[in-house]
Amino acid sequence: MAKKNKNRSAKKATRHSKSGHSPASSSSAVSLSSYRAERALAPLVPGFVDWFAQSFGPTDQALVCLKVVTAATAAYFEEAGIASATAFEPGSFAAVLEMIGESDPDRAPMIFSVLHLFIDFLHESGNWSGTEADYDAVHALVREDDTAPGMPVITVPELSEEDAAAALEALPLIQRARALLEWLGDGKPVTATGVLRLKDIEAAAACVGVSARGASKRQPATEEVIPGLAELSPEQASPEAMTVQSMHDIPLLSQIWNTFIETEMIEVLATKAIPHGDPNAFLGGSPSEMADDYRFFIGEFLRDAVLETGGFGPWEESSAILQVAVLAAATTDDPPEVDRLLAAEDYAPEDEKAMAGIVTRMSFTRLKALAELGLLEIDTHIRVPAPVIQCVAEAFEDEFDLDVVYPEDHPEMVAARAAWAADQAEEREQAAEKRKPAPPSSVYQLKIMLRNSKPPIWRRILVPASVRLDELHNIIQASFEWLDYHLHNFRVGDWPGTLYGPVDPEPFGDPEIDERTVSLHEILEAEGEKFVYTYDFGDDWEHVITLEKVLDPSDGDRLPRCTGGRGQAPREDSGGVWGWMDKVDAVNNPGHPDHEEFREWLGLQRGATIDPKEFDVDGVNESFEALLLTK
Repeated sequence: MAKKNKNRSAKKATRHSKSGHSPASSSSAVSLSSYRAERALAPLVPGFVDWFAQSFGPTDQALVCLKVVTAATAAYFEEAGIASATAFEPGSFAAVLEMIGESDPDRAPMIFSVLHLFIDFLHESGNWSGTEADYDAVHALVREDDTAPGMPVITVPELSEEDAAAALEALPLIQRARALLEWLGDGKPVTATGVLRLKDIEAAAACVGVSARGASKRQPATEEVIPGLAELSPEQASPEAMTVQSMHDIPLLSQIWNTFIETEMIEVLATKAIPHGDPNAFLGGSPSEMADDYRFFIGEFLRDAVLETGGFGPWEESSAILQVAVLAAATTDDPPEVDRLLAAEDYAPEDEKAMAGIVTRMSFTRLKALAELGLLEIDTHIRVPAPVIQCVAEAFEDEFDLDVVYPEDHPEMVAARAAWAADQAEEREQAAEKRKPAPPSSVYQLKIMLRNSKPPIWRRILVPASVRLDELHNIIQASFEWLDYHLHNFRVGDWPGTLYGPVDPEPFGDPEIDERTVSLHEILEAEGEKFVYTYDFGDDWEHVITLEKVLDPSDGDRLPRCTGGRGQAPREDSGGVWGWMDKVDAVNNPGHPDHEEFREWLGLQRGATIDPKEFDVDGVNESFEALLLTK
């Protein structure tokens, strides 16, 4: 089971800042200081919004972050007596951070994350006007304070792999996951949107300890209860089987299923979900294999349960932060008291009591759900069982910059790290040997995959290796029926990478490289290499472009040419991959509450449906007629 890259800590500021809170209440900034801060930051706004959009989120989220930065900058002006928003004196900056941490500890993690993001922007965009020494000092301060004040150190206990495997296997969560995986067997049919069929929901739900059945077309689903706003979920409230319209209406089943996908234990194909590789390690491998797989599964399950919220209100983000703080504290010898947690509302400011009550009750309800799965122990205190401590650490260490102490001298861990390092070195050596740059006269066979699409949406295109990136942009637009209404760019390498795009007549900060001046063979040289084309920085349609084959020039009589593909192209402005999948599900499901609204939006005639697997290769090639590059 290959572990996913979980290094997403750079994005936590965007996640935590959505509530729109600012540190104004925790600073001594007066109206004049706020006015001066807004004036000083105004020239930076366009550049920050553009920089933010490249990797973190749309304009509205960038503006929320800037509100936080404005309030903190006003506090800095008041403290330092200096009206510069592009350089900060370390001593005064540290004083502001300390003031925020003391006066507003609940929101301090979000504020520090946003400030960290802004400091990175100033330096990367060339707007930092202070000395490098001051930048290093300020950056170190904001990194040091990037976690909540007083966040405890998590010490992972040293357990043998045999003991860890046995303890983790006994957890109700693992027992239910194993039952579901065994039920899956060689595979089970799925719908066009990659979920289990209604007739299979009863058996799948039983595997995870829930009594439920799929609703018939005439049978309405049990009314959904929004998590956190009631003490019990529907499946807990009644011993009778509830009826549902989708497996996603059963939170635990959906979470375990999504975790299977995230940990690459199952693969969802067009019509069937199958085990990915050999599931025997999870179901009965060696102690070391089982312990490793169980820890990875539990860590990803925790991430999904705590961080991947449904967006029911602004309290979701605060609840996630509170749950992580409780989980971290619950790993220590001084675990949090239940009564103290539930009394948080009593100590909140009068205008925040209602919100504090919602957040606290929501968080405790979700923590109790984790306890039912064996991931927590709750009596008068809240504790994380010893075998689960490492799972908590790995789940949130990167996202929240947690301080974790691992048993570095554990022989099996040392051996595993050494083996991993050796494998990585061998893979790099093999990749270097295979790398043979292709001549510009070659023909490239590209596979262009829309990231995260389910069922997969992709196109296989033949283009000259010498095609310019602006021409490739037009080819991709035609391939996916985009209308070129929005901005785009190409990114080579991991973020921030190297960016190529249209010429901006008024660039702010480092401009993107003019896409008209770069040919594809300068980006991709060897088979297997890839880069990313992003269209619409609001919906974030990310297309992963992979060089599958380097062909002889004789294969290029008429280029570009589409030779294959799969999946109907999404509609413009449909909300990204997840929004499009939701709309497909809604228009094809007469019982969906948004059925008529989305059908009207998409202009569907009576009786018409959307087949997400539909693909017309001839139609794509017809759209290429105006783009022919060679004949």
